[in-house]
Amino acid sequence: MIRRLGFIPRNQRGRILATIWLALCCALLVFAFVFRDMPSMPVVFTFGLIALTFPLGLPAGAVVGISMSWLYAHKGLPYDRFADLVPSWLVMVLAGYVQWFVLGPTLAQRLLKRLDSAAR
Repeated sequence: MIRRLGFIPRNQRGRILATIWLALCCALLVFAFVFRDMPSMPVVFTFGLIALTFPLGLPAGAVVGISMSWLYAHKGLPYDRFADLVPSWLVMVLAGYVQWFVLGPTLAQRLLKRLDSAAR
């Protein structure tokens, strides 16, 4: 069912690229956990996540960040250096995956069809 919806790349190259990209995203999360006591870890993590998910990940991450700030201020949510980053990671990785492996290939395929039909 997921494959029919276009969430899994259809060709082998796409699946390999998606696997590598997801592995990099997971490695970034492992980095955040292992170095959670390092003062600059949130900065490195955030820039790495933005680099992997840009451009759609950026506004998605901003929404999560604003929501988390509101929860800290109004609901007394305790701050944790690692746990605070997990919601951003989840939302931004989902946005980045959809961008790179669902919307991007779909738009590229449509553009190629248009160019092909215009050339005829």
